Formats: sequence, structure tokens, C-alpha cells
Amino acid sequence: MVAINGTFDELDIVWRSNSPELHKLRKLVVREIMSNKGLSACYGFRRREIQQMVKNIHGKMLLKYGGSLNGEEAKLGLEINDQLEEFVGLMGEPNFSDIFPMLRPFDLQGIESKTKRHLSWFYGFLELVIEQ
Repeated sequence: MVAINGTFDELDIVWRSNSPELHKLRKLVVREIMSNKGLSACYGFRRREIQQMVKNIHGKMLLKYGGSLNGEEAKLGLEINDQLEEFVGLMGEPNFSDIFPMLRPFDLQGIESKTKRHLSWFYGFLELVIEQ
């Protein structure tokens, strides 16, 4: 799982105990929210939110490095931006393993492996920053 915001007293789909209500809820989510129509309906919203988050983080990174980057620092800044954009995009990616936890070990969409790759890059970057 990429992120957990809370259990809402175990009323959310992820932490709800196995019951007929859970099966109905999963069917509803797959039919209405995870359908092409449902995903397309909120695509613009997700895209705007992700872009705003990336701009916010990028602005904070520029402040960290004195407000302007040139040469190798500019290249690093662009790489940070690309990594953040891809990582944040993965956070908004619909993941069937979140709906069907039994599929999680298979990582059918590759979201978990991509997330781990980006986190590894960030950890390496942060280690360099700490050393400097």
C-alpha cells in the first residue's frame, strides 16, 4: 500500500472485515469508481492536484538550494522534478491491489516496484545531501 490515511472506524473498503457488505462495496467501487467513466471523470482534478503538489515541492527544493540552480545543480533540479512528478503520479494511480488485497503479492500493475525504485532514488539523494 502506498499510503493509508485512516480507517474511519473500519468503515473504509481497505480495513472493513470480510462480510457480504464488503463484497457489495467492492462491486460498487469497481463498477462506478474504477470504471473508465469514473476514472475519466476525475482525471482533470487528479492531474491538477498532482501538478500543484509537484510545483509546491519543487519550489521548496529551489529554496533549499538558494533559489537558483545552474550547471550540474540545474540538471539535478530537473531530475528531482522528474522523480517527484513520477512518484506523485504513482500515488494517484488506481491500484487494483488496494481493492483486492489478495493480488498485492503479484504487483500486477508494477506500481509497488516503481514506487520502491523512486523511494530508493530519493533515499540516495537525501544521503548525498546529508553528507554535504
